[in-house]
Amino acid sequence: MKSIYIAGPYSSSTDAVVIANMERAASVAAKYYRAGWAVFCPHTMTHIIDKRFNKNGAIKYKDWMDTDIYWLKKCDAIHLLPGWKESEGAAHEYRVAKALGLEILGEVE
Repeated sequence: MKSIYIAGPYSSSTDAVVIANMERAASVAAKYYRAGWAVFCPHTMTHIIDKRFNKNGAIKYKDWMDTDIYWLKKCDAIHLLPGWKESEGAAHEYRVAKALGLEILGEVE
């Protein structure tokens, strides 16, 4: 089974944009699940933890990124969502994926 990491914008100053970003990521993740891939989608896997159980901010941005990179290193491919270039986190994930020689899919350069 091949594995894929979904990368794209998540954070925003408005909840509506965060929800739209999550839905876009979830839609793409579902496509890969249906095709038989093992999927890591940080948008859907961390949102509730952040919003409901991190109200004091104990889990910092660096903690999220360290975990994301840990899982990215275990994947065969990365899928870049629209707007990834404007996302600090997704741009970093792209650079790591490229350095690791992962297959790069989605909104490639």
